[in-house]
Amino acid sequence: MSTPSTQAIRQFRGRLIADPSNIDLAAPYGGTYLGIVRAAVFEPRIRTREILAEEYGNTPVEAIYAGQSPVFLAVLRGLDGDMIPKVFPSASLGSISQTDPLIQDNATSDAGRAGQLLSTKTFKLLFAPDAENWDPFIVVYKALPLVQEAAQMQFALSTELGIAVAFMGLPDNSKGGKRYEMGARKDIAL
Repeated sequence: MSTPSTQAIRQFRGRLIADPSNIDLAAPYGGTYLGIVRAAVFEPRIRTREILAEEYGNTPVEAIYAGQSPVFLAVLRGLDGDMIPKVFPSASLGSISQTDPLIQDNATSDAGRAGQLLSTKTFKLLFAPDAENWDPFIVVYKALPLVQEAAQMQFALSTELGIAVAFMGLPDNSKGGKRYEMGARKDIAL
């Protein structure tokens, strides 16, 4: 066991990257930047189930592993033209600018109609820390973008713009059903 040290205390800063292909390359590792992360939370959401014993008054005597449903949540600093179409179900680039993101409620198109499967929008997501050789990377192999029903975009003079994003990790068949990895850059397999 290691000795406690203040050097182990970390503050993570980093970026989100879509579809990275080679971790040995320089950032964005063959992928596309989605934005700078202001705050992030990774929830492995490991589930367990208790096994109860009647002979002991239905008290737990064992537990079993029941899978995971990981979620990566972040607040991005700004409206990135590559991020908006990846995250919002009915978004695109502006028809005139061709570079500025356009978030819209387009219920008349197939992409914006309620009931559409979101799995068509999955992609490989990488959280790449600024301290590449010190802080851990997180890769979600098949990230399903989720816009929370209570999502807000704050526009204020006192605070920078923040876009809350969430990604659920689905099993990636090309990785044997793996959902995510978290660890040192040298140990991550894209």
